[in-house]
Amino acid sequence: MHVSGFYCVQGQGCPGGQIQLVAIVQPDNFDVGNYDVVFYRGNMAGPWTQVARVTGWGNPLGGEFNVTATVPIVANPAFPRWYYGAQDVGEPGQGTPKSLDWSSVPMDPSGTIVADPSSGKAPLYVYFWVDDHNSSIDSIQWQFGDGGTGTGNYIGHTFNQAGNYTVRATITNECGKSVQLTKAVNVSQPTCSSPYGTEGQTNCQGTTLKKCQSGNWVTIQENSQQCGYVPPPSPCTNPSGESGATRCDGYALKQCVDGQWVTIDPQSQQCGYQPPATTCSNPSGANGSTRCEGTTLKKCQNGNWVTIEQNSQQCGYVPPKSPCTGPAGDHGSYACIGTDRVMCNDGSWDVIMEDSPLCTGTASCSNPSGINGATRCVGYNQMECRNGEWVIKQTNSPDCGYVPPGNGGTSDSDNTLLILGVAAVAAVGLGAAAWYMGKKR
Repeated sequence: MHVSGFYCVQGQGCPGGQIQLVAIVQPDNFDVGNYDVVFYRGNMAGPWTQVARVTGWGNPLGGEFNVTATVPIVANPAFPRWYYGAQDVGEPGQGTPKSLDWSSVPMDPSGTIVADPSSGKAPLYVYFWVDDHNSSIDSIQWQFGDGGTGTGNYIGHTFNQAGNYTVRATITNECGKSVQLTKAVNVSQPTCSSPYGTEGQTNCQGTTLKKCQSGNWVTIQENSQQCGYVPPPSPCTNPSGESGATRCDGYALKQCVDGQWVTIDPQSQQCGYQPPATTCSNPSGANGSTRCEGTTLKKCQNGNWVTIEQNSQQCGYVPPKSPCTGPAGDHGSYACIGTDRVMCNDGSWDVIMEDSPLCTGTASCSNPSGINGATRCVGYNQMECRNGEWVIKQTNSPDCGYVPPGNGGTSDSDNTLLILGVAAVAAVGLGAAAWYMGKKR
């Protein structure tokens, strides 16, 4: 008799389980007595190992019959499958079965973390993925070393503080076998150039004292004596006074600045000025009271509303933050222009990744980019990223600095100006994006 066919009952298994092997035995003419069938396991390029031997009685008149064996599944460190076969011990070429089948066995997971970039200045955005060595990864859990976590093979993370971080990725195969990979990410303090300085350091530029904040030199004090400024020693005359002294000239209050008398209040009550009792109308206001017209702060003086400050934050004005245009962004922030991932660097957008996965999906909003569900302010309106589009979540939102009229806030006419302003900002953003794409070509 001889083995005429063979198959494995299941196509895949995990180490620790079992697999059933079936050999189809064909009796030869006039066969009588017992048979011995040996089952083998091995790789196509390697030796065969005996895993089971079955002995029984054949029926020479009954035609083909099956011989089965159940063997344990073991890990295959060299190949993601085992080949199995069977052979009658009396057949020639024993040890090299002719009828074969195979069953896959997931290999132990392995790989390497790739970080792009792996070092830089805070805030540092890093894009991570795992270079899979044997295509055995079923899931990945990330720990970024700063408290942040995530899942998936491709993932981005921003490190806001300087430090040395150990990023860990726990990769698991289909059989539940896990391996942890690590990657070092070094985040340095933002630096200021011309002259060079680290975060928090002060520096003199002429007689102006400046401080390095988030990579930019910010003026702390002009005419700083720490930077060598010497105030003029000359006094003010007619009458004489030391620098910084004050005097009255009629109703005007004056101060001695650099040897000259400078008016600091033309109608000072300290100098005897009595304001008229008239009130301001539309809306009415007592002399000396203040109110907001849009983002302009005004004061009632002599029955008239006089502008005290344009673009007043007291009236809800939010100064522009970003030095980058098309689209706007703060220094060190990230955005999408087309499918390119860009970073705001000293007022210019630098491309850090072309055709970035963060910019090609349908779940992000552009100009500026935002993850689905993120919010931002356009004027007093709070916007939310929904299915890749910015939509208004709340008009005149307190979270965006809006204060109701009567409390130093806006009027209906101001809201009209705000809506026109939002449209203008959107038009500028679209124009800047078109300029960038034209420049890229």
